[in-house]
Amino acid sequence: MGATLSRAPACQPFDPRAYATPAYITIAMFALYYCFVFFQTYSKLYLLSQRARVANAASGGGLRTALGINPYRYHDASTAAVKYGNTLDPLAILGDRMVGNTLEQLVPFLGSLWLFAIFVDSERTWQTGCAYLASRVAYPPLFWAGSPWILLSTVPGYAVIWYHLGAVLIALHRAEGG
Repeated sequence: MGATLSRAPACQPFDPRAYATPAYITIAMFALYYCFVFFQTYSKLYLLSQRARVANAASGGGLRTALGINPYRYHDASTAAVKYGNTLDPLAILGDRMVGNTLEQLVPFLGSLWLFAIFVDSERTWQTGCAYLASRVAYPPLFWAGSPWILLSTVPGYAVIWYHLGAVLIALHRAEGG
């Protein structure tokens, strides 16, 4: 009651060129995400094959023997057990964190990227998007290097997201006459 909605201006024809840059960055981010997911699976299957090879050479046993005598105590030789149950190998942890950290930041990054492109400057998303992608590409070797090196990947990524969001808030405030 008493509240009125302002009437939005008539929609203009959509020009895909205006949003090509964030679209390219979005596609690149999804490609990087899938590279990390594939590495996650590969790292664990590689570790399984290495353990089996060592154990088979030592005992002449099969895969279950290999898994039964290693210190990681796998009780199931299924791919699911290997892929989701290993928290002791640094390589497996790296694969998990590559995927996990990417998933944790994917929605905030892509959401902020598109809001920035729509409300602030779609052309500037090239610089901010590439900076963010670079921070993601740097994540695996910096994670491997340990703390505090990992901060060289995560802090710039957070900074890009918050830069996008802050610029959108400022643009919205100005648009409302503030």
